[in-house]
Amino acid sequence: MTTLKLNAGPCGFNTVIKAETEKPYKVKVTVESECPHYKAVNDDLAEPLDALRICSKEKYDSNTVYKIFAKHMKHPACPVAVGVIKAMEAEAGLALKTDIEMKFE
Repeated sequence: MTTLKLNAGPCGFNTVIKAETEKPYKVKVTVESECPHYKAVNDDLAEPLDALRICSKEKYDSNTVYKIFAKHMKHPACPVAVGVIKAMEAEAGLALKTDIEMKFE
């Protein structure tokens, strides 16, 4: 299982994303967030997702994760959807478990 902890920034809401492989490249994702907008996102993430397709083949405008989160996100700069994709990618062995970072200078 891969666990990714995310602090979205100014909103102050913490999110924990868990990704677990059920079959090769089929990853079950759960999101635990303090953000009220993501309370129902797990209903839409109930089935395992195809990590290979989502992380390396789908484009932004047709990406399964972005389509799911579009129904729940209220702020387009929220990094939670990207966190889900990063957690899936790492869990499926498609990327290293390396921290990502954005900093203003």
